[in-house]
Amino acid sequence: MYEEPPAKRAVAFVDGANTRLCARKAFGDALMNINPLAMIQAVCAREGFELAGAYYYLGIPDVRVTEDGHYAWMKRCARWRRQGVRVFTRTLLQDDSGVSREKGIDVRLALDAVDLYRREPFDVAILFSQDQDFSELAAELKTLAREEGRWIEIVSAFPWNETLAPTQGIVGTRPLYLDQDLVGAVLDTAENRALRFKPIVHAAPQTPPPAEPVVPVFAHPQTTPAETAAAIELRLPVPVPAARRARLGGGLWLSAASALYLAAALATFVLLAARTAPGETHGPAALEAQLAEVTRDIAQAALWPLYWAQHDDLDRLAIRAAERASSIALPHWRFDTD
Repeated sequence: MYEEPPAKRAVAFVDGANTRLCARKAFGDALMNINPLAMIQAVCAREGFELAGAYYYLGIPDVRVTEDGHYAWMKRCARWRRQGVRVFTRTLLQDDSGVSREKGIDVRLALDAVDLYRREPFDVAILFSQDQDFSELAAELKTLAREEGRWIEIVSAFPWNETLAPTQGIVGTRPLYLDQDLVGAVLDTAENRALRFKPIVHAAPQTPPPAEPVVPVFAHPQTTPAETAAAIELRLPVPVPAARRARLGGGLWLSAASALYLAAALATFVLLAARTAPGETHGPAALEAQLAEVTRDIAQAALWPLYWAQHDDLDRLAIRAAERASSIALPHWRFDTD
């Protein structure tokens, strides 16, 4: 069981149409015009929650159907936004019989709740609704909290009186009944319109200190700081993660393979010199070209155990081998018949 926090940060998600419908069923039309911020703050005060966010979702009439109704709701939503509530609206759609229906509101609410929890986890989600579709949202939030090892509570709040049929609210949530006294105190009156809520702004994460220069994998313990800095500037191989370094056996194993590679290259060079026919003379350019060609063939055969490694491991080995080979000055040998 996860530890319950002493101060619970709550975020409220209000299904406007469902909340108004529940208020009408419970108390009649006189108590259905609710101010969302006043209702949310009243619930948080009663439950001891710290309000961290207020979201309101509502379908509004199409301006082509009722212009007065459309702009009346737009003014209300604008006023609630000034109070600090995040308001999301969507135009109501009419079916073939002319009845206006709300589409997409529930999905938008669920997506916002999950996204907000991923970015800024909260302790309590207050769903102002009785819509059982939100049972999936409650289950998803609990799954996310369990994955992060956090405590969370999902509450479904809605207007209700004892004359209505018994209900437990949304499945998977704790029901929170809003009685007539509470609903009557949170109507959209001039007093409640003066309320203000300032969402909590989380401090930006501190910029981590700059990382120290990374020493190349093959750097010798006696390498000077100047040589190390030069190697980093030239983008020589950098350390691999600990897991991969353990899998590869560390730098010692790669150094041994690199030594084998160089030994094969030197042996090839000696063989080429010994096989030079009497009377032939090879300049440095021709000898280096032959050496490079034969060395590639020998390297492909000699390094076959490395093929199981990832490609960047082979790249690191090739870069280091080339670096070692380039540091060896090839003598300008001349083979004469005398």
